[in-house]
Parts: sequence; structure tokens; C-alpha cells
Amino acid sequence: MTIALTAIGGHPDYWKWLFVIGALPAFLVATIQLRMKEPESWLQSRDKARSEGKRSGSYRDLFGHGLWRRHALLGMVLSCAGVIGLWGIGVFSSDLVGDIIAHNLTDSGSTPEAVTKGKQLWMSLNLLAFNLGAFAGMLTFTRVAVALGRKRAFSMFFWGCLVVTVFVFQMIGKVGGRWDILWMAPLMGFFHLSVFAGFSIYLPELFPTRLRATGISFCYNVGRYLAALGPFTLGALAAGFGKKAQEAVMASVPSGATEAMIQSMKAAAKIDAFRDAASWMSLIFLLGILVLPFLPETKGQPLPED
Repeated sequence: MTIALTAIGGHPDYWKWLFVIGALPAFLVATIQLRMKEPESWLQSRDKARSEGKRSGSYRDLFGHGLWRRHALLGMVLSCAGVIGLWGIGVFSSDLVGDIIAHNLTDSGSTPEAVTKGKQLWMSLNLLAFNLGAFAGMLTFTRVAVALGRKRAFSMFFWGCLVVTVFVFQMIGKVGGRWDILWMAPLMGFFHLSVFAGFSIYLPELFPTRLRATGISFCYNVGRYLAALGPFTLGALAAGFGKKAQEAVMASVPSGATEAMIQSMKAAAKIDAFRDAASWMSLIFLLGILVLPFLPETKGQPLPED
């Protein structure tokens, strides 16, 4: 949103008000919490657990029970595939778009101000298009999960994440120039965010009422912590590929090449290195596919209780 405001000529300090707007929903959450009552099923489960000497929301009970421990660890791996894929790869598509736009505008002789403005504008459009695709993807995943089952839906969409991510990162900007963004970004957003709808459907079905929130929290939030490694891994891969690409560029510079030509070749090599790094990173989606055979299918099954 910050990029969007500055890109369309907004005042540079307007971004500060976005933090105020972003904090407003917190007041709504507080109001809802004060008025919300605990579900009767939760109260009954809590009381039953107490009478049997068990604890609700206990990590010790979660990992002390063989089945719930298995579901927690496998669910965590499943979540890691989606979370790392999004925050370690998908969101960086805007950086790739920005580099492509800047490179093209610079080569066309645009002024530095025009390059900066064009880069910000198209990065904003990429993010907007990505999220529009995400909205459609999450709705579609829920329909597929209901019709075909949770595991089959995850398998289909994780394969889609892998194939589409490699395709988009390798081809964006090459087919129709900057206009590729308008259909490739929604395509990637469609798959990358779709599995997050699956987490909200599937993870609750793996745990009993008294441990449900604890199990979901473990599966998803461990993935979020591990996702912090995604940008570092992507950066390391891009740097490694980039170093080799820069060396190749310098070895292939034609005699009589101007400094502008050399810088353009280096910029193109950097972009290609980033494309390759993201493509290799997308193998993380295979992790979600590989863990599925070890998890139960919950479609049409009652919620588990202990």
C-alpha cells in the first residue's frame, strides 16, 4: 500500500496513517472478545478433561499422546511447505517485477525519476494482482476439498504451486513484456494462497477439542518461524547464481562495449539469477506433497476426541 500511494503521487508521509488504519481492527477484536461466549462443546470438553486428570491446551498432553504427536509433527511439515513457499518465494515476485521494470526502463533511456516511479507502480500492480488471484484460489480450494477430499486437494494445489512458480519466475516479462504481470501474478497468487484455506479446514480436523487450538497453533506457527529462513535461503541462492552470472558476463563482454552496455548485461544476469534461485526454492512444495500419505483423510469423518 505504501508503494501504491507514492507511485500514484501521494504525499510521502501518508504511509504513516496506514499504521493507524491497520490498528483499528484491534479495537473490533477486543469488542468481539468481550461479547463472545465459549462454545458449549469446549466447556464440556474442558470439564471432561479435568475430571479425567487431563489438561486442555497442554503441549505436554499434545506430544505425550502418540496419535496427536504424529498429527502435530506431520501437520507442521505440511504447513511449512505452504508458509515457506509464500513468504520465502511468492512475495518476492514483486522484487523480480521491480528489477525487470527498472532494467527495461533504464535500457529505453528513461530518467531515474521515471524508472523509480515505474518500478513502484508495477510492483504495486503485481501485489494487487497477486492478492486478487489469492482470493479466487482460496475459494476454489474449499470447493475442491469438499468435493474430492482434503489430501487430494492439497496434492493438486501443491503441484500447482510448484509448476506455476517455476513458470512465472522463468517467464514473467518475457512473453508480453510488463503486461505479463496482469495475468501471471494472479495465477501465482491463486495457488500460493489457496493452501492457506486448506490449513483452516484440515488442521482443526486432526486434533480433539481440548487440544485443537494448541495443535493448530503448533503446526502453523512453527511454519512461520521456519519461514524466516526462506528469504535468507533465497538471497543466498540468488547471490551464488548471481556471482557466477556476473563472471560469465565479464568473460563475454564484446570488445568496444560501452559502460552502459556492460551495466545492462549485469542487470539482466542478476535478474536471471533471481529467477533460477526462486525456481530451485520452489522445491519446498514437494515437502507438502511427500507428507500427505502419512496423514489421515478427514473428509466425512467426525472430529476426533479422546
